[in-house]
Amino acid sequence: MNTAIISAPQQTSLSTPNERARQYARKSKASNTLRAYQAAWAEFQNFAAERSQPSLPASVTTVIDYITRLADSGVKVSTIQMKLAAIAAAHRAAKQADPSVDEDVRVVMAGIRRELRTAPAKKAPATLRQIRKMVAALPETLAGKRDKALLLVGFAGAFRRSELVDVDVADIRLNGKAVITVKRSKTDQEGKGQVKVIPALADKTICPVEALQAWLSASPIKSGPSSTFSAWTCKRPSGCHDNATAPSSATMPSAGSANRSETILAIICEPARPRSLAPVGRWHW
Repeated sequence: MNTAIISAPQQTSLSTPNERARQYARKSKASNTLRAYQAAWAEFQNFAAERSQPSLPASVTTVIDYITRLADSGVKVSTIQMKLAAIAAAHRAAKQADPSVDEDVRVVMAGIRRELRTAPAKKAPATLRQIRKMVAALPETLAGKRDKALLLVGFAGAFRRSELVDVDVADIRLNGKAVITVKRSKTDQEGKGQVKVIPALADKTICPVEALQAWLSASPIKSGPSSTFSAWTCKRPSGCHDNATAPSSATMPSAGSANRSETILAIICEPARPRSLAPVGRWHW
């Protein structure tokens, strides 16, 4: 039995000798999703082993007992659903019947959702006053120009962190406004792309176009990634990193903000912020 997804979910049980096909199959899910599945599957394996029950194929009873324990332990509904999806993925990869689609599992999961459902926690949006304070606290250095561009462009364009760090110089056009091509995003996994147009503001202290132009002019970056973490002097082999180099906590909102972090780039996005900057935005603390 092929259990590749169990020990390493970045692998695939695709039954073909075609390596290119296998590579494409490995790209079918985001790396973060695969890592979450791997951890969830390992947890379920341990749960089944404690009860001397097989995890693959798992019985409907074992799966029901597992999600019931998760619910009784206070695990969020979204997390339980993710763990159930991991169990399903492991069974499909091993060409085994998926116990998560059983009617009894569905009924129990529906009851868990009804019992544990809560309104989503809303994060207080960053205000224009807070943005001004953050920008004013940045130093007149290369790193300061980088951070100012990240903050203002991200805020004005309603960028997700992953979108910001994936922008190349070739994706940016500056002509009185900033036109930025987003090649891929969380809601565009197939990479159809979208274009974001950011207007210039009369107030140069918080103008995202001015800040981006200043950063690109001052930085040594002339081609390739313009806002990946390597280019923004932050470090991680790939993807986004919440512990990346960023301004000190003096630049952050001081109180009343949920989900705070010591980096600009840990900002959470939702639609709500001053309309003077752009019609849509997601940046919350």
